[in-house]
Amino acid sequence: MNNIYKYSKEKYKFSEHVSKLFNCELNKLHTIREKDYELFTQIGKDSNTEFHQKFYKNYKDGWEVLVNMYNDFIADVIFPLVKEITGETEFAYQTFPSFRVQLPNNVAVVKYHYDSDEEHGHPDGEINFVIPLTKMYDTNSIWVESEPNKKDFNPLEMNVGEFVCWNFNKCYHGNKINTTKDTRVSFDFRILPLSKYTRCNTNRNSASTNTKFTIGNYYRYLSQSSITNIKNNNDLSSNQLDSENTNKNDNNSENNQIKDIWDKEKKKFNSTMIKYGVNDAWGVVDIFEKRIAEYAGSKYAVSVDCCTNALFLCLKYLKGTGKITIPSRTWISVPCSIKHAGCEVEFEDVEWSGMYQLKPYPIWDGAVRMKKGMYQPGTYHCLSFHIRKHIPIGRGGMILTDNKEAYDWFRTVRYCGRTMSDDSVNYLLYKDDPISDIGWNMYMTPEQAARGLELFEKINEDNIDQESSGTCKDLSKLPFYNENYYYTYDYWFNKEIHQCWHNGDENYYVNYFYEEIIFKLDIPKEGKIVVLGTHNCVAFDKLCNFFGKDRVIGYDLYNPNNHPNVVIKDCNTLDEKIDIAFLHNDLGSFSTTPKLKLHGYNWAIKNMIKGGYILGNNNLNRAKIDIEGIFNNNNFSNQYLKDLDSTKFNLQKLSKKEIHNGREFCALDGYMISKKL
Repeated sequence: MNNIYKYSKEKYKFSEHVSKLFNCELNKLHTIREKDYELFTQIGKDSNTEFHQKFYKNYKDGWEVLVNMYNDFIADVIFPLVKEITGETEFAYQTFPSFRVQLPNNVAVVKYHYDSDEEHGHPDGEINFVIPLTKMYDTNSIWVESEPNKKDFNPLEMNVGEFVCWNFNKCYHGNKINTTKDTRVSFDFRILPLSKYTRCNTNRNSASTNTKFTIGNYYRYLSQSSITNIKNNNDLSSNQLDSENTNKNDNNSENNQIKDIWDKEKKKFNSTMIKYGVNDAWGVVDIFEKRIAEYAGSKYAVSVDCCTNALFLCLKYLKGTGKITIPSRTWISVPCSIKHAGCEVEFEDVEWSGMYQLKPYPIWDGAVRMKKGMYQPGTYHCLSFHIRKHIPIGRGGMILTDNKEAYDWFRTVRYCGRTMSDDSVNYLLYKDDPISDIGWNMYMTPEQAARGLELFEKINEDNIDQESSGTCKDLSKLPFYNENYYYTYDYWFNKEIHQCWHNGDENYYVNYFYEEIIFKLDIPKEGKIVVLGTHNCVAFDKLCNFFGKDRVIGYDLYNPNNHPNVVIKDCNTLDEKIDIAFLHNDLGSFSTTPKLKLHGYNWAIKNMIKGGYILGNNNLNRAKIDIEGIFNNNNFSNQYLKDLDSTKFNLQKLSKKEIHNGREFCALDGYMISKKL
């Protein structure tokens, strides 16, 4: 994000037009000032000089050429850039730029700060831009740190025709007293991805102008569709634009020109809050849960974002392992959730209607049943509020239970491990939350709960089951619900999805694991060096060269390059008794081949010598297998790779985040080193 870019100063003549306003070369503004200014020491004073007053008055009164130029610059230059940086397509951008003047022997801002600190209060996630209108250099520049709290301040030196993108939101920045003979003049502005705007505290106001951080006030809305609107209205003043945007019909979702998105959403269920006598958004969720529990006959109900995730959370709570038996004719997401929970799927050809059990656990998939008193004591009964279900709120689910301990656990983990407050309805404020458990982002939003309550009022006591075994696809015929599907040569060597790890070539991150981490560990001198899953042996061969070929052994179903140190073997049958000093378990994954993966770890644990290391997954694996607990219970210590000493291990190359199959991925995040104590 910290880069200097060039733009066409012939097209965007910011400096020229501001210079005309003052009828003076901008770097000589101090020569025409009408009053002397003592060193600024108070926020607000630094942005209220005669130059600031004249600039903002002209801008707000309809300085057409500059208003249009700024909006065009945002649409044509900044929008494509932030879209590329963030991968997002909707933003809030600063309505008009902040104007900075740093006179000789003075500062442009009174203190070093970062924008989201308590005093300045900007929302987290803003991306900052600075456009110099004069040459910025030495002490008339902005002095910034390269990373948050690094305090390695250096000047941002730029010329007219350049602009910078920098993380001023979290990086300290400020001014030294300008000892040059030139005044520095510049613009700066901020862009906020809309995903972060919808979560920010829009009750805060800017420190200098006391402007509310909302669309229609401090911000305007920006997307590809709104760019046309911006350009079509460039003959209007900034105030006219803001008025027009604010007064758009609330239903115009394309332009989304509203004062506050969260305020608009709350309007949708404000009447629900009044009707049921609740005072806040989470109260709507709580009352919906209580009404469903009362209807179904359970003591408790916990809302989640879908039935699939309800089933997943039940399996995690019950520490599900081994085979889970379900009807072969059901919805595709059910075996998906079983696999992602780290269990195996077994199908049986049975008839069912409305609901069925995930055997042997007391978990029931009741996605297509809605009947009064339907809950069976002692079970975990999962509901769906999909758009085609009895209560069609669009997306949502619920877990019915009579277990208070499970109820409390579900409510914590459904919301990223957040802690309930004493009122047992709301969650603790994020800044005060100790967060003592790992969780998932699977909660139901208040908007969905409000809609659910509205529809629930119309529900009958006895409704026809919506589906049965006779209406569903036979999933047992799909090959990938048999773990053996993932053992084939085609899957590992001819699948495009494995481009994310470069099909095991020189760019595969495991090469860097070995070179930058493993080769620097105090691995015992005795014992074998073992790799489970050698693939095409590029990284494996590095181990052979470093430790000696007589010491290194690999196991895999395939050995396409005929490496002499690879044993062709189904690793489910590993039972050799050998002393192991280091092992890397690179077999399959917990979400596709959990049985194979766990057998590899268990075999390694039995054969690991004291002081030996295992390189493998941590608890951030997608199936949420408690692999850290397994190692701890077998006298191993665990350390995440990302927490290794950066002075000893070169982690920079491995810390780079990439996008694979639409998901952000960092090689370090999901791995750890476990040492036998």
